[in-house]
Amino acid sequence: MEKIEFPLSKFTFAQKFNLLETILGDFSKNDEAFESPVWHEKILNERRETFAAVTAQYSDWSEAKERIKRNLSCS
Repeated sequence: MEKIEFPLSKFTFAQKFNLLETILGDFSKNDEAFESPVWHEKILNERRETFAAVTAQYSDWSEAKERIKRNLSCS
């Protein structure tokens, strides 16, 4: 596989964040082609237990993304 080089040091934080979002979005379109590592199931189960015990707070991804952008002055 050919390695792709990006001049990441020249990108703004917002550009890097958008690139990351684009890549992750593309992964989610083909999720059946990706096999999750074994350790990942353990982590997911631990998080489900935490949420079920109501000891964690969480928000929907779009809300979290906006909060991150506000906190990092990326918008």
